[in-house]
Amino acid sequence: MADHDDAFRDVLIRRLSRKVVRSAWPARREAALEAFPGMPKGVQRAIQRWARRSPAGGILSVDSPLYTQQLVAGVEAYQRWAAIAVRENGGTDHIDSMRKEMR
Repeated sequence: MADHDDAFRDVLIRRLSRKVVRSAWPARREAALEAFPGMPKGVQRAIQRWARRSPAGGILSVDSPLYTQQLVAGVEAYQRWAAIAVRENGGTDHIDSMRKEMR
């Protein structure tokens, strides 16, 4: 029984003495808000429209934390998509590849 108590105590001490990992959210939010103005205007409008939708079907205020979260998610999703498009198109910008397809 004493061995079991020692093992339990060791696990408890390890769990209670873990370093607290700071949230990555502030850095993600800052990076997304810095990248947003450099995106194409049509993409900005689409992300903003999407971010304003509330889960209940209403319209969110731009001051709402949920709006900011959805805006950051939209920016990150677009950045991932754009990076994949560049990689798949042999290093060319996705806009250039779309123009070629439209010709």
